Amino acid sequence: MTHEAWDPQRTVTIESLSDITSWIERTYPGPSTVFFRGQGADRPLLPSLARLRPRRAGLDLLATEQKLLRAFQRRSLPFLEMRPETIWDWLAVAQHHGLPTRLLDWSVNALSAVWFAVERPAKAADDPKRRGVVWAFATREGPVEEGGDFVSGTRNDEPSRAFSLGRSCVLVPRYVSKRIVAQGGYFTVQASLPKVPYFVGLEQEMAFADRLWKLVIPAERFPAIRHQLTRMGTNAMSIYPDLVGLCRDIKWRYALADDEVAAEPGQA
Repeated sequence: MTHEAWDPQRTVTIESLSDITSWIERTYPGPSTVFFRGQGADRPLLPSLARLRPRRAGLDLLATEQKLLRAFQRRSLPFLEMRPETIWDWLAVAQHHGLPTRLLDWSVNALSAVWFAVERPAKAADDPKRRGVVWAFATREGPVEEGGDFVSGTRNDEPSRAFSLGRSCVLVPRYVSKRIVAQGGYFTVQASLPKVPYFVGLEQEMAFADRLWKLVIPAERFPAIRHQLTRMGTNAMSIYPDLVGLCRDIKWRYALADDEVAAEPGQA
């Protein structure tokens, strides 16, 4: 992999939901596959595994990664909706339930990505990264072996392949979780380096940098965009189609978030 610094000219500030939809229409006017990723803070495109600090002395990050997945495979079966069949299935399910992996979550649904960016109030006011971000990524069709970006979740590869990719790619998951279906979920699988730091942000990989855009949402616009999304049918209940989503939706409708102000009488 070759790397370069992020180009600030590929960063756009967004103030409303209409800004986002019009930007998408201008930037991707034709038929193309575009993925979106929402983040509540302006962070590099690094998988959760990259931020992990191994507990065991002498065990490096990549060795810890394999132990994490093997432990998940041994202990998760009583809790699964269906049994994963391939190593890619296992990685997708583990990622979706919070296990640190080399996967990053993406969606074909731009509104879902915006919800993830603004769902919670932004960080403290003195944080220089107090803003949300929606990443947009234009993919190349076809399997990685033919110059495309994709690897299929139905492929029964050996586990070693998932941990030794020569380049980052897009995983097309089998839909083994209701949440993956509801969120239009896909994943990028990040290739690792042979030594520390092991991973660099996807936005620094030359194969992807010129196909990524960063849409920045100022923290003070979060409340308004939350309400705009709800009017468009995107909210906690549509994102999390279970009791967790129901409870989040009920709480939001009856209690103010920390960054929201109560409406004046007669304006509710």
